[in-house]
Amino acid sequence: METEQTVIGLYIHVPFCVRKCPYCDFYSLPRSAQWEATADAYTDAVVRDLAAWSDRLSVPADTLYFGGGTPSLLGGMRIARIVDAAARRFGLGCAPDTWESLTSAMKQKGYTERELYDAGLVRRGRNGGVYDAFRNRLMFPVIDVRG
Repeated sequence: METEQTVIGLYIHVPFCVRKCPYCDFYSLPRSAQWEATADAYTDAVVRDLAAWSDRLSVPADTLYFGGGTPSLLGGMRIARIVDAAARRFGLGCAPDTWESLTSAMKQKGYTERELYDAGLVRRGRNGGVYDAFRNRLMFPVIDVRG
C-alpha cells in the first residue's frame, strides 16, 4: 500500500509598507522611527515560528512565498535569515558555491556524467569536463509525495 507524504507551502506575511495604501485590507504597518528594532523583532519572531511549526508538523515544504506589504523593506540580511531558517527546518536545499559538489555527490551514488548532463544538472566546460549547473542558490528538492 502506498502512503502519501504531505508537502506544504510556506507563506511569510511581511507587514511593512512605506505607507499604508487606502485600498489595502491586509495587516500592515507604515515605516516608523523604530523601524530597525521592529524589523529585527519581526525577523526573530518569524525564525522562532518556523522552528515551532516545523517541530509540530514534521513535513517538508515545496514552496516559500513572501507577501503582504513590501517584503523588500526587510532588506537582504533579514530575508536571508528567514530563508535560511525555512530551508533548514522544512527540507529546502542549498546548492553550495562550488563547481563540483553536486557532480561528486551524484557520482558517489553511481550516476554518470552523461546522466547528470542529460538531466540538466551539469554543463560541459570548454575542456570537455562537466561542472555543476546550479551553484550558490536555494534549491527546492523534488519529492515523490507517494513515499
